[in-house]
Amino acid sequence: MKKESAILLIGILAIGLVLSGCPVDGGEADIWSDITSLDQVYGSWKGTFRQSDTIKNYYESNGQTWSDEMAAVFGNMKVTTTVVLVMNFSENPDTAAGIATITIAFSGGNIDLV
Repeated sequence: MKKESAILLIGILAIGLVLSGCPVDGGEADIWSDITSLDQVYGSWKGTFRQSDTIKNYYESNGQTWSDEMAAVFGNMKVTTTVVLVMNFSENPDTAAGIATITIAFSGGNIDLV
């Protein structure tokens, strides 16, 4: 039961890493304009997001306290999350299809728990 709980927590933390998004750097913002016709987006579009951090850093960045028990279970385990999104828009008929591939890799201490 304890191992299943640890795996569930790791999965939740990994998904949280994906959903936390990219940090804002204060640089220039992209300027977007309205799409007025689908022919402006025909073709394939690909986007990639990658984030890597230790479970301890992620846990503490969400305002949680890292305990000795957590350190014993997770050690210096690192989670690397990669998301690849591919969208295809075709002209005849006007259709769109997409696929997202999410890869989560664990490395570092206590990796045998995963």
